[in-house]
Amino acid sequence: MPSYDHDEVELLRLPAHERNSSISSTFQPLDLPPFDDDCFGTADLGEYELNSFSSYTEPKSTKPDGSTPLLAPDESTQQSENVFLSGNPRDGSATPTKGKRGPFFSGWRVGVASSACTAMAVLTLNVVLTIWASLAFPMNDGIGTLIDNDCNKSKSWALWLHIAINALSTILLAASNYTMQCLMAPTRRQLDKAHAKGSYLAVGVGGFRNMRSISWYRLTLFSLLIISSLPLHLMYNSAVFETLTARNYSVFVVSESFLQGGTYNESLPSYVWEGPEDGLDGYNGWVVDLFGPMVGQSPLVDLWTNITDLERLSPSDCLAAYTTEFVTNRGSLLAITNSSFVSSARNDSVYGWYQMEFAMITVDAAPNDPLAWICGGIEGYNAVNSTCSMTMAQGTASNWTVFNQTIEYCLSQPKDGQCTLEFSRVLMIVVITANAVKIICMVLALWDFSEEHPLVTIGDAAASFLACPDPTTKSLCMSTFEGPIQVTGKHTIDRSAKPFSRHRSLWFRAPRALRWTMTFLLFIAALIVSGALLGITVSKMQQTGSTSLTNLWTLGFGTINVRSLIQFSTGGGDTHVEPLLSMVLLANTPQIILSMLYFMYNNLATSMVAEDEWQRFSYERKPLRVTAPAGQQRSTYFLSLPYRYAIPLMVISILMHWLISQSIFLARVTILDENDVPIPADEITTCGWSSIAIVFVIVVGTVMLLVAFGMGFRRYKGFMPVAGGNSAIISAACHPHELDTNASVLPVRWGATDESEPGHCTLTSRFVSEPIPGHLYA
Repeated sequence: MPSYDHDEVELLRLPAHERNSSISSTFQPLDLPPFDDDCFGTADLGEYELNSFSSYTEPKSTKPDGSTPLLAPDESTQQSENVFLSGNPRDGSATPTKGKRGPFFSGWRVGVASSACTAMAVLTLNVVLTIWASLAFPMNDGIGTLIDNDCNKSKSWALWLHIAINALSTILLAASNYTMQCLMAPTRRQLDKAHAKGSYLAVGVGGFRNMRSISWYRLTLFSLLIISSLPLHLMYNSAVFETLTARNYSVFVVSESFLQGGTYNESLPSYVWEGPEDGLDGYNGWVVDLFGPMVGQSPLVDLWTNITDLERLSPSDCLAAYTTEFVTNRGSLLAITNSSFVSSARNDSVYGWYQMEFAMITVDAAPNDPLAWICGGIEGYNAVNSTCSMTMAQGTASNWTVFNQTIEYCLSQPKDGQCTLEFSRVLMIVVITANAVKIICMVLALWDFSEEHPLVTIGDAAASFLACPDPTTKSLCMSTFEGPIQVTGKHTIDRSAKPFSRHRSLWFRAPRALRWTMTFLLFIAALIVSGALLGITVSKMQQTGSTSLTNLWTLGFGTINVRSLIQFSTGGGDTHVEPLLSMVLLANTPQIILSMLYFMYNNLATSMVAEDEWQRFSYERKPLRVTAPAGQQRSTYFLSLPYRYAIPLMVISILMHWLISQSIFLARVTILDENDVPIPADEITTCGWSSIAIVFVIVVGTVMLLVAFGMGFRRYKGFMPVAGGNSAIISAACHPHELDTNASVLPVRWGATDESEPGHCTLTSRFVSEPIPGHLYA
């Protein structure tokens, strides 16, 4: 416990206005030259020494009349001798320099320089990897193949590469956002100009309010940083993508005698679906296509020749393998029946055949169900109006019929699944260009040689106003951000005293209502769209199997599934660039929405946390946190959002960007004929979605929204008028006693310095008392 002599105790018991007069000799003002009328930082103050002073500790006792205890500097409020200032306190540029102007790379420039270095590291990585991949792997029309014919390896590498891509893009977004906040920070001249008009600017909370006040140079850099983010969001995730290989195949319904070398008609007829009402032969809609016999019998001959290599499947297993448009690890098959063939159009060993071609399921083809051969025997099924599903087919596994013949078992060609991991050099070049533009903007932001320093944090603004108070906001210490400067006439400001209310506000009050509304509506809109997309894919999943979470989890993240493809688009021949780019833009549009949500969510959190820092001055004496510290001011490595908030928010952003990249993604399918030869004209380039990834997006997005509301229902411990980053409110709280000239570089506290009617409240390094509820202050 510190001890006090008799004079100090008596001094602490005096009313505030008498006490301040009594200690004026203790707090000697700096011998500073007078400011110009506008005081905008055009003069260098040179070297001035801060006088040392006695330190006090807040007493534990109350005043003799039992009213609010006096508030005084605590033990940490000490100032060493021989501290020098250079620069202008008015614009926040005063720094301890031992007689010299501060270094160029100090204050906010350190953060911007760090952001530029971070962006440069990402650019270097992108350039090196793109050049290496282009030289080390085969390229075809700007598309390189990283991994070929290894599905497990392709999926694993795709997972980790997309996590890395989303981490790098989020780091770039954070670096860009830091620079944008510095560019949007106002100067003291701009604040005074706004206050004189009865308006205000935002300090330390981001947003777009200051756009019309900053210089064209800063506005141009700010705009370029936003524009350069678009290619990153639209193309970065799709620069690396998986390609699935699917196979055309033929189905032959044969008898057991075929397996023992039975004869068959060389002009074997194929079957087409006409629907039950048009069934010419009465085979439940299947009719003989007498004009389309099989051209050559290579699939059938190949199956018979290599019959010992075929794998026997039960009807249930056969249905599970082929009830999908994308058959990747199976080829043609023999469906074995024990029925007797009676039609003269057929022979005694082979009943008929059906060829499954993926051209049938593209948007340019007829809408007939390509899997009608599986479900054609089900009563009421119609290939035009129905979709053959796993659930539908498995229900008939014990009595499965194909071409009206009961199937006993299948003999299927096993094939190796072929998956590739590819990258687009064109997309990577676009990403690299956008990355380079960001670096250029950050470097140019460093070389903003304006005479005034931007007031980036609330501490910067408070330090400026304490060093040189703004007369426009005098006698407005109880104003709130709903009405910071009440203008009653063209140049008349309402300076009437207002009563103090010791009300601890909710965190909700710091961000403006419009910011809450826009963030909430955008979140709800995004969740509704996600829910609608999930509903569509789940309804399609019901046609092919279970829609339980276990089944959705089994399907995986970002996995191509024919039931969850938005639409098909063929490759169109030799060029793949046009359909690729169009699908890339479609797949990555949600990334832009997420980035907007991140920006708005970040601003919400910043507003609430910055206000908490501001409110602490009403119950805690501490130095100001500024970008260029002087005296006892604190330095800062962040702007307004501390790392304990910023880092988790970045991690959540990385997670959400990755989840969205797995929820809706570029889907490419290479089609092979029955001889394993690619068919470029049938190649499918489209977008797919993953149900389980969408579920996680909805869950995480809802949690983020609830966390924001949870923060909003907290109450501030302090009882100052809520500033919400409002420059006028900050200025109004910075009108200390005229002798308190060192306040900007000393520990300060907010409270009443004058207990008369009306009194006055301010940030000050001197003694204060807690304002009296109901008492008028101005």
